[in-house]
Amino acid sequence: MADEILLEVFRQNFENMRHAERERTGFMQFYALVIAGMLGFMAYVNFTDVRPLWGVLTALSFFGFLTNRRWSANSSVDENKAIEAANKMPEELREVVSFGAKERYISFVISLRKLFPWMYALMTLVFLVFAIFSPSF
Repeated sequence: MADEILLEVFRQNFENMRHAERERTGFMQFYALVIAGMLGFMAYVNFTDVRPLWGVLTALSFFGFLTNRRWSANSSVDENKAIEAANKMPEELREVVSFGAKERYISFVISLRKLFPWMYALMTLVFLVFAIFSPSF
């Protein structure tokens, strides 16, 4: 009975981690589409002042930074619970759930999870610099 409970705790927390990564990937796709669209629009249309558009990109990047920080915090809780449940499992149960593949996936997600907020922070600074120092004609 206890083994089934540990397996279910592990499965639920692992699924929560995967769900958070799907949300992060979806937002990243939306972010890339908006950035590409705005940069293409700014290159095609000749505005006299593009600072408001740079401001929109700055705000979107800052929102991405804050959102990814929240996702990272939630994923850390799920990761800790999944690892704790996995450590309590007997060895034969670990083999049944093929923990080795999941462990590699978890370590890969952890490394990406740390990278995403910094990417959004960097883009926030870049767009802010462009918003401040872009010439108005």
